[in-house]
Amino acid sequence: MPRSWLCSLCVFAGLASAPVARAGVVYNEPVDGEISGDRLVPTSITLGGAGDNFVVFAVSLGDLDFFTVTIPSGLAVSELVLTDYESDDPVAFLAFMPGAVFNDDTDFPNPALYSGLAHFGANELGLDLFPSMQAGLGFPVLGFPVPLPAGQYTFWVQQIGAITSIGLNFVTIPGPSAFAGVGLGWLVARSGRRR
Repeated sequence: MPRSWLCSLCVFAGLASAPVARAGVVYNEPVDGEISGDRLVPTSITLGGAGDNFVVFAVSLGDLDFFTVTIPSGLAVSELVLTDYESDDPVAFLAFMPGAVFNDDTDFPNPALYSGLAHFGANELGLDLFPSMQAGLGFPVLGFPVPLPAGQYTFWVQQIGAITSIGLNFVTIPGPSAFAGVGLGWLVARSGRRR
């Protein structure tokens, strides 16, 4: 086997054997405190390593909840899965926009400022909410790529009916910068071959 292929295999083997930090519950409202009702001072939530990142909370009757999710460098969110929905009201509202605040007057919403928005409920249990959010309930939203890259995104969740328990799973995968080492390893291997 040529030395360049051997070097490439070493790089890939190193990546495969490197321990991957697995996330879990990153925010549990009964333990970590009430999610903010202030769009300008949202609750801050940082996602963990690659894997499942659960956010568990409840939205009260007429309550607005705002939280900023930070996706660390080297990670991206591939899915936003609804893991729990317990309510007598079958529909809740979810929207998000880039940045550390929800920069829109929610009394007079302007969906054109949002990356995505959707209604959701028990019918979506176990499903990825990103496709519905990209559709934007028919409004002209900004849109967003999937996987959602590293950065800060502020979410708005609202329920105008009954108290609702909600579980969301931000499924993280290695982002583009996580593969930079592969590219460097490949260049080193290729340069070794030319000698």
